[in-house]
Amino acid sequence: MQNRLGRAVTILASEVRTEEDRQELDRIARAVAQATDDGSLNRVRSDLVGGFAAYAGGRPIFGPSIAATPAPAGTYRVTVRMGALESTSQITVRDDPLSKR
Repeated sequence: MQNRLGRAVTILASEVRTEEDRQELDRIARAVAQATDDGSLNRVRSDLVGGFAAYAGGRPIFGPSIAATPAPAGTYRVTVRMGALESTSQITVRDDPLSKR
């Protein structure tokens, strides 16, 4: 999501019309670069949508927000990629014994 928001900022930078919008976009660009978790990325996305949706002109440049994805109990294969590096492993998700169903 960080890359997608960075691209959205780049697209918007060529389209903003006021100095105030340019300054706000610069602030958001710094926030994108400093985002360290899903919550901070969602806040940045919210700022972009709230302040710059009109500039997007209906284009889906902001992408969907990050949300929790519930997973039923089971064994899952997880692959993490960073650049050319890749690591795959299995994780087991168990039913929450404290969960009320």
